[in-house]
Amino acid sequence: MLGSILNETSKPLFKMIKHWIIFGELQDPYKEFFVEINEKVSEDEVWNTRYNLIIKNIPNFFNKNMTIKLFEIGKCVNFIRNYCDNPNFSMLKLKEKIVKIGEDKIKSSAEVEKVELNNIIKEEKVHEIKNDNKMIIDDVPISNNLNKMNIEQNDNQSISENQKNERKNVHKSLDFIFNIEDESVNMACLNELYSEIDLVHQVINKELITIIFDKFKFKAHLESIYRYLLLGQGDMMQYLMELLVNELKKPASQIYKHNLLSILDSAIRASNAQYHEQECIKKLNIKLFEPNSGDTGWDIFVLEYNIDMPLKIIFTKTLLREYQKLFFFFWKLKRLEFTQNHQIWRSLMTYSHSKRKNFDFLRPHIQRILLFNQQIIHFVTNLHDYITLEVLETEWKNIMEKLENVDYLDNLIFLHKSFVSNVTGKYKHILYNHI
Repeated sequence: MLGSILNETSKPLFKMIKHWIIFGELQDPYKEFFVEINEKVSEDEVWNTRYNLIIKNIPNFFNKNMTIKLFEIGKCVNFIRNYCDNPNFSMLKLKEKIVKIGEDKIKSSAEVEKVELNNIIKEEKVHEIKNDNKMIIDDVPISNNLNKMNIEQNDNQSISENQKNERKNVHKSLDFIFNIEDESVNMACLNELYSEIDLVHQVINKELITIIFDKFKFKAHLESIYRYLLLGQGDMMQYLMELLVNELKKPASQIYKHNLLSILDSAIRASNAQYHEQECIKKLNIKLFEPNSGDTGWDIFVLEYNIDMPLKIIFTKTLLREYQKLFFFFWKLKRLEFTQNHQIWRSLMTYSHSKRKNFDFLRPHIQRILLFNQQIIHFVTNLHDYITLEVLETEWKNIMEKLENVDYLDNLIFLHKSFVSNVTGKYKHILYNHI
């Protein structure tokens, strides 16, 4: 009697669970479900604060680990529907996609085998024509090549069998989820739900990561930030410095953003940056800080990179400000290096030609100035090399390697945050003292 009562009273709960994990939507008019959606959150905090797990509403007979995974599955589906330009997405669509991928792989493998067999026969015909000048196919070499092909097919077959088994398990898990509110599903199926939900949790998280990487080009945008805000695109930064040096000398009140944007566009077209993805280049912009008394253009100029949803949850406002601080610091180093290498040397050469009569008298003083200038250049160059090779390149290599194995969005967010933290941590006192 207790079992039948529990089965009947739990049906609304299973119905809410099914709708949540398949469509990412809540059917909870009386606020009884253990998931809550907060609509009033900023865009970069959507992933962390929009979805809440209500502990007091979790049934006592539910496994804690399973409850968290149910929560995260619906969270991923809801996020894809609302913020990834895919309002019709659901687990039903995901199942259709997995089935289609499996069918395409079977077709493509059959076509590859057919092409390989035809190529082998053509090669043997050419071989016989060259050796015997006869249109005879030698069975022995063909059979040898076929044996090699069969060995490769067996290896590929074992891989494809694993993929088939994986897809079969996914289908089984999804079918169980889709039938979750049928009459046959009751409290006795909780153990099966525990086992099936793990695979569904993995599949939906991988799908979300695939969307972030492929559709919204996370890596391309991260590389663009590295090139432009961390000065990784050296040729463009050199052009930009040469073009901006006269403009940024002016008082801050005489600096206009539209003039700087035209100079930035010229620097992009004059460097290899013009061959990068145009979608990423369009995100690059110029920001001018509020000037203080006595500031010049150098004190208020900074590059910024505009990010849209859903990448805003990874490139948050806080982290983008950290990137701007890094740019401001690197830009100062670049300016110092440029000034010492070009402007001071040019000024001294111009002065020596204009004051040729007194040059012999000034020669010892100019020599001392040049030696001091070389010491400054040596220090700045070593500091720049240390930052580039020991800090940026090392951290960049680490994050690129780790990105290959990311399966969950939370891990991706943490990985990117760690990258920024590790870079800024090397010279945090410099950044915050100057910005």
